[in-house]
Amino acid sequence: MKKKLFKILLLSLVVATVLTSVPAAASTKGQLTSYTAPKNAMYNGIVLPDGYEFRHDMTNSAVDVPPYLVDKSEGGYAPEVINIDRGRQLFVDDFLIESTDLTRAYYEAVKYEYNPVFYPETREELTGGDRGSPSVGATSGGLWYDMEDKLYKMWYESGWNGLLSYATSENGVDWVRPDIGGSNVVLRRQQVDSYVVWIDYDAPASEKYKLMVRSAGDRDSVNAKPVLYTSGTGTNWNKIGQAGPTDDRTTFFYNPFTKKWVFSIRASAKRSENPFYYNGEPTGGRYRKYHDGDTFLSAAKWDTWDEPVDWLTPDDGDISYSNINPMPKHPQIYNFDSIAYESLMIGMFEMWYGPENEYINASGWPKICEIQAGFSRDGFHYERPNRKALIPATQKQGTWDYGYLSPMGGGMIVYDNEIRIYYTGFSGYWYVDGERIQNPYAGGCIGYATLRRDGFASMNGTGTLTTKPLTVTKDVKYLFVNTNSQGGAIKAEILDTAGNVIEGYSAADCTAITDNTAKVKFTWKGENDLSMLEGKQFKVRFYLNNAQLYSFWLAPDELGTSGGEMAAGYIGEETPLPEQTVAYTTEPAEETEETEAPKKKGCKGAIAAPAIAVALTAVGTTAGAVISRKKKRSKKD
Repeated sequence: MKKKLFKILLLSLVVATVLTSVPAAASTKGQLTSYTAPKNAMYNGIVLPDGYEFRHDMTNSAVDVPPYLVDKSEGGYAPEVINIDRGRQLFVDDFLIESTDLTRAYYEAVKYEYNPVFYPETREELTGGDRGSPSVGATSGGLWYDMEDKLYKMWYESGWNGLLSYATSENGVDWVRPDIGGSNVVLRRQQVDSYVVWIDYDAPASEKYKLMVRSAGDRDSVNAKPVLYTSGTGTNWNKIGQAGPTDDRTTFFYNPFTKKWVFSIRASAKRSENPFYYNGEPTGGRYRKYHDGDTFLSAAKWDTWDEPVDWLTPDDGDISYSNINPMPKHPQIYNFDSIAYESLMIGMFEMWYGPENEYINASGWPKICEIQAGFSRDGFHYERPNRKALIPATQKQGTWDYGYLSPMGGGMIVYDNEIRIYYTGFSGYWYVDGERIQNPYAGGCIGYATLRRDGFASMNGTGTLTTKPLTVTKDVKYLFVNTNSQGGAIKAEILDTAGNVIEGYSAADCTAITDNTAKVKFTWKGENDLSMLEGKQFKVRFYLNNAQLYSFWLAPDELGTSGGEMAAGYIGEETPLPEQTVAYTTEPAEETEETEAPKKKGCKGAIAAPAIAVALTAVGTTAGAVISRKKKRSKKD
């Protein structure tokens, strides 16, 4: 009883603090003015200058600030009014912010306790592919929650550089390999090196699934041009064409905001007459080129290497790991995938930190690649404001994701209150029939890490945040936020563009939110309907007291429907808010001596020494070793 009274008193004190910190409503009543968007405005209000061409300056190694974050007076194209029709509005950058005294935090995804959720089991996975490397890696492959079939679907390779294979799951944790003509291999006529599977719900049923495959080989070889396929089932593929010349690790994705299919093309400056710069000096290494089109086929139509434009390069903001031996001159962009989420594109940068191939082949351990997040609001410029890893490699021998982490095509599932991001990791060894197979491409497995919904970044502290001028062109009624204000509070008010409060919607009239919740609506005294905002210009000012603000949006209903993009699938079941940690609070781990575990017998099929309990024991209860002795938590909750 005493504890309950104490909580009530504490909550009352917090609310009282917020109320006293909120100024009284302005004496001048706010006046909403109409807004008409330019004909060539993007979905969010961005207008490209006449004749503007997307192209990256390879000679500039400074951290690139997207021009949509720069005012027109300073040479950018930040919109004067931001359209927030589409999706939750995330605070990953300053795009939405006019003024604030809050601080921004970025977050590292939390790896699932029972990772990996998929690992080599079949004879083809253990002995197939190139280099004799047992693996179920996906570079980039595809992992989706098919919202029409209500089923997780995954495309991966059986063995390193093996054959395209297929698996399904009802919960994203327990996977089944369907029998498709004697195995779960779905494409036998081509080896897969880099490949992507994309679900296109708007296509004819026979073309719902789209696939690009590039086989291993030099950029001048016959394999340098990826082959394109479509399918109505995801298991029987029809060749429809071929892309232009590429390096390996080339991928593609669809941008629904610009309605463009985009090819993310691996390039290597050491084989180019146009090297990128790092710390002000020309250098070689892996970067990305860009080519798009209105259709899957047209996006793949380029004839020469120089037609795709220079796009994503490392810059002076990138970090290096001093413990990597030999230490490379600079990080490189090894691969890049992207997916639409709510109101922006989320870029998954596979950042390479070393060592080079000749060193890993001699040592037998994987190269160190980690997954870093980037964000885009115009479809071309991706900002990487946090250079720490969203999903780091452990860099510890004996762990399943020691290194060579790779994002997956699609790969990001919205699971109500959380986001699951699936990825491939490599341990560097595996056991087959009792024999240890050691090489950099052995032990590929698939797992996932979680973020809070919208949880890439938040605005934190005690203070205010005022948005830039906003508009909506659809009927809306409620203002929602994603906030952790437990132990604190958050309020909001609606302003006109001059900063005057709209009558009835002041912070003084707003009911404070004091919860940790991914979706909650604001209410004001007697005023809750915001339909007067349609077609008008306005601002929102948030008042925080010891709180975190992840996102806000306007919704037409009390369900909080955002109208945004749902990445690679949405499952609307109630889930608890996941654990969240501030990104990268520890130094990179140093290599440790591997701890061997006893080999087990009596596995599925003809596999005598199963990898999962053997290869991963050094990480204890944080890795897949626990699968063999501890029941996995159901993910249907």
